[in-house]
Amino acid sequence: SSYGQVKHLGEILRRTDDPSGSETAVVLPDETLLMPLLNSIPDSVRDINVTMGYPLSASVIYVLMADVAKMQMHLRRKDTGWHFYHKHVWDILSNGLLRCRERADAVRKDGKFYIPQDDLNGLPLLDLVFRPVLTDLSSNDPDQIDSFAGYLQEILSGVVALMPEDDGSAIEIEAAKAYYTSVNSLRARRLKVLPSTFVRLLETLISGASVPFEGEPLKGMQVM
Repeated sequence: SSYGQVKHLGEILRRTDDPSGSETAVVLPDETLLMPLLNSIPDSVRDINVTMGYPLSASVIYVLMADVAKMQMHLRRKDTGWHFYHKHVWDILSNGLLRCRERADAVRKDGKFYIPQDDLNGLPLLDLVFRPVLTDLSSNDPDQIDSFAGYLQEILSGVVALMPEDDGSAIEIEAAKAYYTSVNSLRARRLKVLPSTFVRLLETLISGASVPFEGEPLKGMQVM
């Protein structure tokens, strides 16, 4: 498989006379394999030049924000307050960027189909995520859309603030910035649309976005 070939890269380099990769070019059949490739490159390769963009839709930040949007589109109002659909809650809490695996396991063990807001609050980032924003899916009020866009941007900022400042987080940080910019471009238009329409528009905008890379074209392993 393509993924298997990417994971095989380290062994291939060790069998050549170019362990540093300075005379090597890697051509990927699928741009979504860039992250597995970067995670497979051995320590002997010090310099890498990526001559391609990484699709925003392939990032972990995109997966998180898509789950957040789905959660908001399936809110449930009960006598005891707002509740969130269990699958969306599990997906969000299980996302590695939130680092809330223990809370996800606790929610899963509790076995509730719709989870009350009080069960999910208690940490600053969770308080930010698990709050009702799209409370009227039949309304095209631009104020509700503006609140939703601001909500997405607040989550992006909160997640980035928790990311460690190392090379491993650099791509996701850039992906968060690109996602933030996409939300901002729609928010500035003050659209009078249904929430479902706004989410579709955002998906369309993001589908063509990518995270750019910069490098030295005459130095190190070339990835394209």
